[in-house]
Amino acid sequence: MYRIHAPNREYDGQVAGVEFHAGDSAPVESVPDYFRRHPYEVEELHEEADGEKPPRRTRRKPA
Repeated sequence: MYRIHAPNREYDGQVAGVEFHAGDSAPVESVPDYFRRHPYEVEELHEEADGEKPPRRTRRKPA
């Protein structure tokens, strides 16, 4: 699972089929290529042994 962070941290709306609220998406199963080609931050979510998913920032495109 992934969470995507928009460059505009106040953005509410939809981009490439992904809904954003306050600059963050809900967890998504896959990341459209659009977000990897533009300055969006893609965060990979990992499950821990107790079932919680701590955020892990894995990639950020330069502005």
